[in-house]
Amino acid sequence: MTGVGRGEPGLVSCIIGSFNSERYLGAAIDSALAQTQRPFEVIVVDAESTDGSVALSRSYGRPVRLIEVCDVSPAATRNAGLLASQGEYVAWLDGDDLWHPDKLAMQLARFRARPELECSVTLIENFWDEGYQAEAAHYRDHRRMKPVAGYVMPTTLAKREVFGRVGLLDESLVFADSADWFIRAEEHGIVVELLSEVLAFHRLHGANITRRRAEESAGEFARVLKRRLDRRRQPSA
Repeated sequence: MTGVGRGEPGLVSCIIGSFNSERYLGAAIDSALAQTQRPFEVIVVDAESTDGSVALSRSYGRPVRLIEVCDVSPAATRNAGLLASQGEYVAWLDGDDLWHPDKLAMQLARFRARPELECSVTLIENFWDEGYQAEAAHYRDHRRMKPVAGYVMPTTLAKREVFGRVGLLDESLVFADSADWFIRAEEHGIVVELLSEVLAFHRLHGANITRRRAEESAGEFARVLKRRLDRRRQPSA
């Protein structure tokens, strides 16, 4: 696929999507900069934020690079970061989420141990933002607060060349772009490994898009699964 290529050997590109993320963005950027893995680049892709996200991103200077795009879907933001990045490996982080400091180092160790590996994902765990103590207490023992297999972009470290085979994220999808991409990766025979450690953390707060638009989210995931079934039913060439 044009614009993807192989990238600079050994370099990891960390892409952080942002839309009015000022409240949390600094913590997200800091968790990327705190990675024990070197070398890497950090790219913040901002989708026309109206708060202080752009100024905050610029305040970091190098190695943080800011890219501003039109108000687009999260998938389009992630694609823009990928196409602007230079690394052999690509990772994504949402502007309100966090990484464990050893995330990239532990994943790259698996690529060295398994030369055939093309994509690494980790467990991910939800946590409540400050000010949501009542929700945190109510859901303390709920299954949604337990670590789960993170087949989503914020846990992913992938060789950039994989996207030349699978394709970019589907920009028509708002909620299920990760699920759709991993389904297509499986169909293309991409070698994916799940690490058993929790290395990514998803912040729960009032502005989470999946909470605000839950019915749309469920409908979109259903359409993605239907497309998968439709492809399976197609006769082989």
